[in-house]
Amino acid sequence: MCKVLIYKEKKIRKFRIRIAVYGRNEIGLYKEKKYSIIGYFNKEDLEKIGVLIYLIKDHTDKELVLDDNINWSKDWFNLPSSKKVMEKYNLISFSFFDEKYLLELYEKDGNGFSASEKKWGTYYFETKPTEKKLGEKILELFERKEKEEGIE
Repeated sequence: MCKVLIYKEKKIRKFRIRIAVYGRNEIGLYKEKKYSIIGYFNKEDLEKIGVLIYLIKDHTDKELVLDDNINWSKDWFNLPSSKKVMEKYNLISFSFFDEKYLLELYEKDGNGFSASEKKWGTYYFETKPTEKKLGEKILELFERKEKEEGIE
């Protein structure tokens, strides 16, 4: 199973998105890879977001290159702690397994993220979505979450 994590800055216009690959290391633990794609987007950039998600998924190798000493909040977000990342970003994962495609919106859970329990927090695609459809659904889930949080 391959999982792509999409972090979106809690902003309406000119928001920052980080796209990273997540998988298992040699002993079976889930870890993020050492690289990701970071960009600034607007709502009109739906297809670009989908293209970048498929790009990082398709060009990822099977083996994870991990560094347990990495300070991901500082290195990827320029923030001092995981808690600050949670305050400024929302997270969605896009998973692929057995020809099934799943989007999961993550909720703040203490000092980390966990999968949402809400009905609109998960979305299944019957077939592989186009880049535009994937970008639309991702931004729709982020938009719902931000409205709930009072970000307009």
